[in-house]
Amino acid sequence: MMKKKVSFLLAGMLMCMTPAMNGATIDGGIKGTVMDGELGGPLEFVTVQVKAKGSDKILQGSVTGSDGNYSIGGLKKGEYVVTFSYIGYGEVSKTISIGTNSQVLNLGELTLEEDANQLNEVEIVAKRPQMRF
Repeated sequence: MMKKKVSFLLAGMLMCMTPAMNGATIDGGIKGTVMDGELGGPLEFVTVQVKAKGSDKILQGSVTGSDGNYSIGGLKKGEYVVTFSYIGYGEVSKTISIGTNSQVLNLGELTLEEDANQLNEVEIVAKRPQMRF
């Protein structure tokens, strides 16, 4: 009798955890590749941030690998702003929409261009110490 109760309990727990059985949504995601606009090769360590449209709160994030690829999951149905940033390059933002459950959008290749801001001049100011030992 005890084995039957345990079997029913385990079966019930498995049914509750199955997304298709309880109507839970399956998360979507995005993927793609970031390329260097000048050299043409993949960019490593580019920061990819996902925010809900109209919000400043970061929901998900990732960093590109050595091949320039990234993949972000855990996105519910809705509209998002994806921002790509890397030191020395201009920031790029894209608005995307996840329309159906378990949809993974392939954003393809994105090219980042160098942002060459140079300093005009640097002034170094030094003071002599007031006391000498």
